[in-house]
Amino acid sequence: MLTLTTSFECQGAAGYAHLTAISGPGINYTYSLTRASDGQVVDQGGISRTQLPLDFDSLYDDEYQLRLEDTGDATNFGTAQFSLTCGYPNPGSGGGPNALTLDSLTHTDETAAGGDGTATIQATGGVAPLTAEVVELSRTQPASSGQPTEFDLLPAATYRVQVTDSSTPTPQVVGGTVTIKAYVAPVIGCQDEYADNYDPAATTGGTASCTYTPRWRSAWGPSGVAVAVPALPGQVKAYTEANLFIGFRPGHPLAADRPLGPPLKLRATVGPQGFAVFRLGPYLQRALGASDGAAGYRLDLNSPTAFTADLYVGYELRRPTGELLEHGYALNSAVPDAALLPQVLSPFAGAVPVWPGFDSYQIAVKVTDGTPYGRGVLISGPASDFDLLTLPCPTNPLPVAWLAPGGGYGYWVFQGRPVLSDDVGEGQNFTEASSGERRWSQRGEAHGTITASSGVFNGPQFGEGLRTLWASPQVWYMPDVAGGEWVPVTLDGGSFPVRRLGLARTEVTLKFIEARPHYVQGQ
Repeated sequence: MLTLTTSFECQGAAGYAHLTAISGPGINYTYSLTRASDGQVVDQGGISRTQLPLDFDSLYDDEYQLRLEDTGDATNFGTAQFSLTCGYPNPGSGGGPNALTLDSLTHTDETAAGGDGTATIQATGGVAPLTAEVVELSRTQPASSGQPTEFDLLPAATYRVQVTDSSTPTPQVVGGTVTIKAYVAPVIGCQDEYADNYDPAATTGGTASCTYTPRWRSAWGPSGVAVAVPALPGQVKAYTEANLFIGFRPGHPLAADRPLGPPLKLRATVGPQGFAVFRLGPYLQRALGASDGAAGYRLDLNSPTAFTADLYVGYELRRPTGELLEHGYALNSAVPDAALLPQVLSPFAGAVPVWPGFDSYQIAVKVTDGTPYGRGVLISGPASDFDLLTLPCPTNPLPVAWLAPGGGYGYWVFQGRPVLSDDVGEGQNFTEASSGERRWSQRGEAHGTITASSGVFNGPQFGEGLRTLWASPQVWYMPDVAGGEWVPVTLDGGSFPVRRLGLARTEVTLKFIEARPHYVQGQ
């Protein structure tokens, strides 16, 4: 909020007012002086603190309100009221035709030619003839009521532009100030701070000249998504502070569903080399997956965005001043950053195994880095987008999917007459007093189990891909092969033979345990 200090006086039969001081934030402001009796704006324009005092002359006897507004923040404004009684009555008071009022005052800045700014003023009413004037240059032109009058070829400077009528004994004057800015040649460059060649001094150019490097990090990788941040010059604190924003920046395809969230305030100790290392992995890991409805996230293969948006998240690391330190996308993967991202996120050496009647390619994910704001996007595409390896038609098929360590999912159709059984825990038992018989007060949890065979396959890439299955933290199978729900399962720890040296054809048998327990009874 602004506080305005004003003064006023009478000179002859006319009133004069002055804005002498401004208290409050801001540097540059717009102002308007309004006459209370008829609501007319008698003066308006722009002013900065360095241009004070601001003078208003030839004012009628009346009540006035001066309003000042910050050009950068419309909520930062201030007003001041004052009254003048100098023996200078308004000839147009009471709605008469002789009041001179300011309609508009506009300007244009210099162009590359220099010295070619313009100021245009329009006033209505008054006693003819009217004269428009640029006071500082003593330039005048005849003016007509209700018609604009333009002054051209104005060098960069601040001017008072006004219209004076022929009222007697004292003419009426309305007008204001304009500030014409000097021409500044545009700086052409990349204006996207996410780009490799971002130029903070650029004033034009957009993203046309921007160049980009994919910035993917492994959320569970050995580096912990480490970011080294240099200490500020002259910094005396033993630590550096930064704000971590998780989500997607404006313009990204996922920004509407998951915009950048509120900052997480981080602090890291500055080491002997003058750098502080922030490890973002633990914060980003918690943000992967689909919303669980309770302010958390979990990976669910039945989510409509399981194959794209649930696998990664964007982030920004900034100093408290807003300086961008690091940005990128954290993928739900556990390999070193340098090993990330073949074009297709498949554990089978970038290929996708398919079986007749099973569209396994629909679960495959690929990376696109095509456009600046679409950079960092995962898509699942049609079969033609992937390197497909066709396997024999399975008998007794059992589709299985798992989170792969390189990001994305693995997919395999197990077969060979799967064995369905139950795994039942011991629970609680007691000896019945009346009969001496052993009874169960409650059975332990019961889980469905499935033992299935991979079927015979040939090729080391299949064996290496299947090795990622039993190391995966999240595995699903589909009991209804006609397109039912994916059910989460677990694999017991142990040794898993994947192939025999010297044999070209291999088969793997695994036992899956459903993660969700069956209902149990007690007595």
